[in-house]
Amino acid sequence: MIKNEVIIVEKKEEGKRLDSFLHTRFTNISRRMIQQSIREGNVLLNGKKAKKGSIIFSNDKIEIIRLPEAQDLVPVANPNLDIEILYENEDFFALNKPAGMPCHPLAIDEKETVVNFIIARFPKASNFGYSVREPSILHRLDIDTSGVLLAAKKENTFNKLRNLMRTKKIKKTYLALVLNEMEKDIVIDSPLMHHEKDKRKMKVLQKKVKSKKALTSKKILEAKTEIKRVEIFKGYTLVQAVILTGVMHQIRCHLASIKHPVAGDLLYQSSKQKKQDFLKPKRHLLHCAEIVLPPEVTGKWEVIKSPLPKDFREYIEKLEKK
Repeated sequence: MIKNEVIIVEKKEEGKRLDSFLHTRFTNISRRMIQQSIREGNVLLNGKKAKKGSIIFSNDKIEIIRLPEAQDLVPVANPNLDIEILYENEDFFALNKPAGMPCHPLAIDEKETVVNFIIARFPKASNFGYSVREPSILHRLDIDTSGVLLAAKKENTFNKLRNLMRTKKIKKTYLALVLNEMEKDIVIDSPLMHHEKDKRKMKVLQKKVKSKKALTSKKILEAKTEIKRVEIFKGYTLVQAVILTGVMHQIRCHLASIKHPVAGDLLYQSSKQKKQDFLKPKRHLLHCAEIVLPPEVTGKWEVIKSPLPKDFREYIEKLEKK
């Protein structure tokens, strides 16, 4: 927890938004948590309550009364949540994550996430994971992405499954409805990196990176997505996307890079593509349909499936087949 800290804005820092400036200064704190602290009056600008979009100038005085860090965000159990369990044994389980639900909380008062459900259903699973705020879960699905989500009941199982993911032995298959009629199947292996100007996004490196050192750096991430057409409609294509790597926004970014962004994906669609997306879905239409686990996990191949959710099916039914 950051308390009672004062920052004087330097000349080179003026012109930035207050929330953006603080997020740059405190990289381990989410922008959402910073915005919440500003909204609650725990961050003052020149002695007054500020807005998240307040522009800062040279010699401005920023007073941080209270700003929670990631380690302060300890999720709590929410027994009122109900998420379908697709698979379960004594070591791990798989959930059918609904669209619109975050995997883990990003604010102290957030209680409607997958992690809040897991802690309520499997209390011992709260003692291990990638971080305090995201225990048990082995991979993330974006808020609007639905489908299979793996989580562990035991720490040794968590470590085992995490290692299998790192060594690309766990296959994840997604279904996505994308803009435009795709002419052929394609394998996209362009490396990804965080967007320099918009930290919410990833970007594709169009040129191949020859340096192994660059590929293993934190900035450039190796990624491979196998895209196969499932059904072609007027203006859209239903595709299957198979990944062994798990880079943030991998499928969304790769598909956008070949001019077939996911329907409803306002983050990766261009202005022109947003107009072309006549379905205007309320979320991006991406669904984790299947995860295949190798025999190292249970002694046999395990295939865990999640059917397309109702809203996804209804959007498809509106389309005219080619």
